[in-house]
Amino acid sequence: MNVGQFLLSGASQRTINVVNNIYRSILYKGASIVATLLLVPLSLRYLDKEQYGIWVTLTSLTGWLTFFDIGIGNGLRNRLAEALTRNQLVEARELVSTAYAFVGALMALLWVVFLMASSFINWPKIFGVNDVGERELRLACMVVVSLFFAQIILSLINSVLNAHQKNSRTGLIVLIINLSSLCGVYILVLTAQTSFLLFCVVQSAVTALTYLTINLYYYYNDFPDIAPSIPYVNLSKLKSIMSLGAQFFIMQMATVILYQTNNILIARWFGPSAVTDYNISYRYFNVISMAFSIIAAPLWSSFTEAHTQKDYIWIQTTVRRMIVLWIMMQACILIMVMNANWIYRAWTGDVTDISFSLSVANAIYVSLYAWNTVFITLLNGVGRIRLQFLLTLVVLAVFFPLTYGLAIVAGKGVVGIVWANCLCMAVFSIQAPLQCMRLIKTGISKS
Repeated sequence: MNVGQFLLSGASQRTINVVNNIYRSILYKGASIVATLLLVPLSLRYLDKEQYGIWVTLTSLTGWLTFFDIGIGNGLRNRLAEALTRNQLVEARELVSTAYAFVGALMALLWVVFLMASSFINWPKIFGVNDVGERELRLACMVVVSLFFAQIILSLINSVLNAHQKNSRTGLIVLIINLSSLCGVYILVLTAQTSFLLFCVVQSAVTALTYLTINLYYYYNDFPDIAPSIPYVNLSKLKSIMSLGAQFFIMQMATVILYQTNNILIARWFGPSAVTDYNISYRYFNVISMAFSIIAAPLWSSFTEAHTQKDYIWIQTTVRRMIVLWIMMQACILIMVMNANWIYRAWTGDVTDISFSLSVANAIYVSLYAWNTVFITLLNGVGRIRLQFLLTLVVLAVFFPLTYGLAIVAGKGVVGIVWANCLCMAVFSIQAPLQCMRLIKTGISKS
């Protein structure tokens, strides 16, 4: 029995859409994982270990910028999916147009503020390095951040694709970006002397230009009826999007802190070289998270549709089978832990020195992440996020003291930072399943 048949029962159109998305996502994201893994050693051929650590830290900093859309992307995904289920195309176009207009105006404002502030920021001090000149580092940061603001606007196409239950196409976009980045860095290795600024320009421009091309293609060919248009901007729809978006915003911010702050804290406390060691170990085990996300990603909007149509039996069956898949995945994680050291050496040579304890910590982290994905995908899809929102505030309050205590006070170093992530993640590992069980039980009893 294949993955699609195991996960889903029945022959509804929703089931067919999910299965097709899973198969295509396996192809796209599997190839994307390979491209990402190849990009690491290729980047280390062009940059030295410390420069690569700076690049990883810089991308982590830009990751913080993702929550400046204040949850509009996820709010749009849910509201648009509901409008499409009801076949309300005018409302759908108003939602899309309003989201693009608001995020575009917000990013333009933030870009101006950033350009004004950039000259006053001591970038070498932030990254804790001296190998890259201050002018080069400043220019690199300006390029990366500027193009990332454009990317935030253009990436709203992902929400539109997800709302149409075409989740696999977002995986195709990532694959195109990763392959283009791989080709770009390969060309740099063959033709150019080492330049941190040039590396940043190539990597950032590839992503922004890809998203621009994708937007033009889909709104011209697939979604002309809901293409963003100024006459369809309706600020009253902003409230509908923001009713969920504001809570998604706080949870996005927490996600950025939990997932992106590690690189920044490691760079500040232990140096950029430690960032490289941590990042390679994390990327290795993150293959599990990516694989699980391939299966879970199509379910968000499918859960939205099923909830709108009161089909809680389908929701219950799908969640149960996702849990079985998670249990099976633990065997893969154990095998990865036992073989981690020689895989690191085969992957990067002698560039890194990664401890077994760091591998174990990252393995536990991705296991918890996958477990949470099962239930949080359902809760996000049906818009039941208030309890997550409140717990997120608690996690935000304790994360930095906990991280400092484990990493510095307890002397656990980089491993302590990962353990802090695990403890914060464990809070949601208890809350989310209990809330989902109550949601499904109540829904079945009323339907």
